Amino acid sequence: MVEVLDPEHAAHTSMELAIGQEVRVSHIVDGRTRNKIGLVVREETDEIPGIVILPDGSPDGCVVLTTELNGFVDLPQGPYFGKPTYVSLDLKSPKTESGIVVRQDALGPYAMVIRLKDGRYVFDHECHYTPPLW
Repeated sequence: MVEVLDPEHAAHTSMELAIGQEVRVSHIVDGRTRNKIGLVVREETDEIPGIVILPDGSPDGCVVLTTELNGFVDLPQGPYFGKPTYVSLDLKSPKTESGIVVRQDALGPYAMVIRLKDGRYVFDHECHYTPPLW
């Protein structure tokens, strides 16, 4: 459960996240907190956090985990950030899907998120991917 923007009442309530919902994110920049509104693009589960996109002017936006909503800090990104990759979601199938690395933390929590061509978001530990070679 997280704090979610209730558009009808312009208030925040605690509820389950759903894809397409708007949520408030406390974005910490230069020691100052700025509240921003992000869009849920992946629901959370008991084991895996959800994913929220903050518009930041880039094509993919800023990727925030639902565990970071009350204090998101921009982290340095690793060498795969912004690079295309191929992803296999099923080891038993030779089928791969193209995607782009939209988050690769160079510091903890070391999250890596890939946006697939069809718009889904997966974590690196949920798939097999080829490191970008270019």
